[in-house]
Amino acid sequence: MYEAKTQSVIKTLNISYLILSISTLIIVSSVLIFAWTTSNNQLIDTLQHEAQSNLLEEVEEVLTSPVHIIKFGQTLLNTEAIDITESAQRDPYFVSALDIAPDHIYSYSMGTPDGYYYGARRGENGSIEIMLADESTDFHSIYYGIDSTYNRGEKS
Repeated sequence: MYEAKTQSVIKTLNISYLILSISTLIIVSSVLIFAWTTSNNQLIDTLQHEAQSNLLEEVEEVLTSPVHIIKFGQTLLNTEAIDITESAQRDPYFVSALDIAPDHIYSYSMGTPDGYYYGARRGENGSIEIMLADESTDFHSIYYGIDSTYNRGEKS
């Protein structure tokens, strides 16, 4: 009988130890998983915020550079610093404005109320071409290469 009680106490201790070990394992695992999840969420939030900030800066740069160029061109035309009807003034202006503009700007042009269209664009090989649509072109866009003074060269 004494041996049966000893067996029962040992069995109870083993079961208690097993329950305590499993409970401890579950609690420690839960705490670790919670801490990992929290840390992971913070990391994801930080990475998302950084990516969003970088993307927003790039989008703002892409959108603001054409706006600045257009505002500058409007100021030059409104103050009559450039006569848009004179190719000797107009062509170098459009070519130089596009030349110093970021590469993502493909073209820069302006039209008149009479249907005239002037400007410059980047050609297929990256060279800058002068765009022209007026009476001499039957108001169809024609593209010209440029010479060393940024004036109209040969027809492209």
